[in-house]
Amino acid sequence: INAEYGSLLSHVYALIRNSKVHRHSQLVMLIKQFDEVKRTDINLLLYIADNLAHMSYQILEEPLFVIHHLSLLISTSGTTYLEQAKDALYGRDMAETMQDEDDEDVDEIDQVEDLPKLTEVLVACQSCTLLILLKKHLMAQYNITDKKCHEFSPLEATKVYDKQISRHTQTAYDPSPVLSAIQQLTLDVDYESEEFEKSALQFYKEFRDLMTQQDLSEFRCSDSDGGGGEAEKSGVKYYEKRKELPQKPKRKPRVSKTPSKLGDKRRRVSTKGGGGASASKKKKVKRRRYVVNSDSDVSDPGAQDSDSDYDGT
Repeated sequence: INAEYGSLLSHVYALIRNSKVHRHSQLVMLIKQFDEVKRTDINLLLYIADNLAHMSYQILEEPLFVIHHLSLLISTSGTTYLEQAKDALYGRDMAETMQDEDDEDVDEIDQVEDLPKLTEVLVACQSCTLLILLKKHLMAQYNITDKKCHEFSPLEATKVYDKQISRHTQTAYDPSPVLSAIQQLTLDVDYESEEFEKSALQFYKEFRDLMTQQDLSEFRCSDSDGGGGEAEKSGVKYYEKRKELPQKPKRKPRVSKTPSKLGDKRRRVSTKGGGGASASKKKKVKRRRYVVNSDSDVSDPGAQDSDSDYDGT
C-alpha cells in the first residue's frame, strides 16, 4: 500500500489486531458513529470513513466484518432517512399512502412540501452515503462479492475467513460526491430559488437510487441462497441484538466401576460403630468381692452361714 493511502489509525489497530474481541470492539465503535441517532459531525465522519477505507487489513475476516456492519447500518439508517425525506417532500399524509418507490416520479413534482426540512434531511443522510461509498470501496479493494458478504456471519467460528489477503487495486477512497452535496446544500441556500429546489430533488433521487441498489443486491443474494440470515431479514443492528450461539451439551458425570476408597472407609466405620453399640447395650456382669477376715478365712460377704455345710472340723 502506498504511504499516501495509509490510515492514521493503523498503528493503534495493529496493537490490538491479534485479539479478535478487541479488534471487533474498536471497529464497531468507529462504525457506530454513523448512526443517525448520534448526529455526529460530518467532518469527523469523513475522517473515520477514510481511516476504515485505508486500514491495514491482513485477513479476509477483517474487511468482511466491517462490510457486514456497514450493511446493517445502511439498511436501518437509510430507511429512516428515506422516510423523513418523503415526509418533507410530499407531506406526511401523502407519504404514508405511497407504497412502491417505483411509482414515485421526482420529475413530476411541482413543489416541495417542506424544502427546509428536506434540505436538513439530505445533509444528514450524507453520512449514510459515506457508508455506501465505503462499502463499495472495500469490496473493490479486496475483490469481495455480494454473495460472500451475504454468507458471512461474525458469530460463525470458522477458519475459512482467516486466510491472508492483499489489496487488488491501489485506488484511494473518494468521498467527493458527499462533499459536493454538502457544499451545494449548505452554502448559498435560497429556499425561494427554483434552481435550489431542483438541486435538492436531484440529491434526493440519487440517494434513493443508491438505497435501491443496496436492496437489489441483498435481494439477489437472498434469492439465490433461498433465504438470508436472521440478522439480514430483521434488519436489527448487530451490536444491539446478537444471535445466541448453540450451547454445547453438558457432560454426564463419570461413574466409576470400582468402589471408591471413601465408600470402603465409610462402610468400615459403620461396621465398627455397629459392634460397639451392641456391646454397650449388654448388661454388665456383677463381680463378687472377697474379703479376708481376721481369722484369715476367706468369706463371701454376699453369702449366709449354713449348718449343713459344716463338716465338724
